[in-house]
Parts: sequence; C-alpha cells; structure tokens
Amino acid sequence: MGQGGSPWQPAPEDVRGYPCWVRRSHLAEADLPRPPAPANQIDVDKGQITRFAGQFIGLPYLWGGTSRWGLDCSGLVHLAHRAAGVVVPRDASAQQATAIPVELGEEQPGDLYFFARDDRVFHVGFVTGPRRMLHAPEDAPDGLPGAGCIEDAPLSVERRGTLCAAGRFL
Repeated sequence: MGQGGSPWQPAPEDVRGYPCWVRRSHLAEADLPRPPAPANQIDVDKGQITRFAGQFIGLPYLWGGTSRWGLDCSGLVHLAHRAAGVVVPRDASAQQATAIPVELGEEQPGDLYFFARDDRVFHVGFVTGPRRMLHAPEDAPDGLPGAGCIEDAPLSVERRGTLCAAGRFL
C-alpha cells in the first residue's frame, strides 16, 4: 500500500491533501491534471453553493460520505464548495480553522455554523436563516441513531447548546 493525499481535500495534517491509502496495484502512471485553483471569489455566490447543497435534502447520512450515495456534515460542505470550484478542507474541524470567522449573530445565509464539545469541532452546516441550517445529521429527528438524512431545519436545543462559531469561505 502507498500513502498519498487528495489535493481537492486539503487537510492540516498533510500538505499533499487529505491522507488516504491506496493499494499499489490500483495505481497506474498517468499525467493527471491538477484540480483548478480556487475560484475567483467575485464569481462565486454563497447562495449558489447553498442551493447546490440543498439538492441533497433527504439523502441519507453516511459517515465519511462525499457523494450522492451519502454525505456526512463536512462532506456536504466540502462537496458543495468543490462543485463551485472552491477548495475547502474535508473535515469540520479543519473547515472551522480555515474559514473566515463571523461573529455569532452576524451570520448570513450561505455562511457556516460550527458545533463543538470539549473544544473539538464535530459538526458543521450551512446557515439558511436565523438559527436555521442545512446539514447532514447523523441521527434522525426522532433520535434514531444513525438514521439521519440531510435536512434544512431550525437548530435543535442540543445544537444551540454546542454552537461555537460561524464562518465563511467567500
């Protein structure tokens, strides 16, 4: 096995991108194009990114998911930005660390809410209105573990209790 990185998924722990492992037998020599540079921020609209993310409402939560098969919270944020040509980190904690901070109460639709326990960011979602977000919860609204689906919903009491920051990439 060889270790590499995914340049479309920046990660603080490896300058080559999100750490991943691939069997050597699955690799071939190729002159592959590099991902485009981050889009000109003037050309990208936060609303476009959030609308793109909204097409996944109802899709099941899948830990580590970054496709139409299933998404987790940070995968939804990563994929929606990536579709607009904006490169952002893959994980919620790295997304919060690299986002432009926004004072809570000053967030706008298209910004991001971040949630933490014990000073560790564990969840992220798109702001869609005052104390409302589009996100991929792990659990269903009725509390059924692991049965969550992407939703646009008001912040629950639990979420409000762990809300720690807001930020944006554009």
